Amino acid sequence: MSNDIYGAGTWKHYFSAYNQYLGTPGLIIAGLGKISVLIVVIRKQFSRIQVVPSLFGIAVYLGIIGAHSYFWATGQNGSLGLTRVATQGMPLFLIISIAYISQLQFSQNKYFSASSILITVTLLIVSIPLNSIQIKAKNLDLSIHQTAEFLKSKPHRIQYDHPLLAFALNENPFDETESNLIRNESELALSKQLQSSFQPGDLLVRDSYYSREGNVLTLNAIEREESLVLIEEFPSEYQYADPENGVEGVRIYQYLPDSSSRIPIGNTNKILKQNEVIEIKSTDEFIGIIDTICEGINYFQTSLTST
Repeated sequence: MSNDIYGAGTWKHYFSAYNQYLGTPGLIIAGLGKISVLIVVIRKQFSRIQVVPSLFGIAVYLGIIGAHSYFWATGQNGSLGLTRVATQGMPLFLIISIAYISQLQFSQNKYFSASSILITVTLLIVSIPLNSIQIKAKNLDLSIHQTAEFLKSKPHRIQYDHPLLAFALNENPFDETESNLIRNESELALSKQLQSSFQPGDLLVRDSYYSREGNVLTLNAIEREESLVLIEEFPSEYQYADPENGVEGVRIYQYLPDSSSRIPIGNTNKILKQNEVIEIKSTDEFIGIIDTICEGINYFQTSLTST
């Protein structure tokens, strides 16, 4: 329950963020439900109050909101202030509220009848999203979108972990006949994966979140594999302390098991300069060049011209 990566906020956090989990329709239903209960109590129609469902459906839900408001306000129990926790018990809470609303005989009173029609129409209107909200991608999400742009013109098979990549590429990873995406869900060690699942030329998209969840695609393990060549990198604007001493963002590697098929670029101490010309003889055979030649962790955009 360490709070190293967590934090604290205000007491009203979950109430002011109601639109992220309850929404305006849910708020209206909750308010009308409370009014309905109050009317039942005023009329002393206590037989209509279902004590056990009410406690289970209302008290438990409000207790969840109250408990997490306390955790977030005081910075305890590793709270992140996530509004998704407020969805626990919410469906039953709304059903109980609707059940109390239905006990009122709106049709027997013209004022209540008119009000119920107005409220119903209002609920329908506010339930329809009129405008889509555009959110600018940032940090790792932005790196994933940049990766997708880089990969769109590449015909190679792509081994990946981050689910956003398939969305950004507008591909269905479950359609094996049309998509070249392969979701990496193997528990095998990296060397075993390369032997069983990779083909020469395959691309490995290693992101700093999903790929780090397990101990299979650690940065150290990847960099020890001589058959994996770093061809491109999209670092995130935000960097944090990484126990692997890596980079927050995305790295793209290519599986080139046959070292003889790569372009020789000199000894390891050589530094490629901008606009440097590398001569490739007509007798040389090579694969694996996309648009980048790698030297260590540095990469250089290239163009191929014939003379």
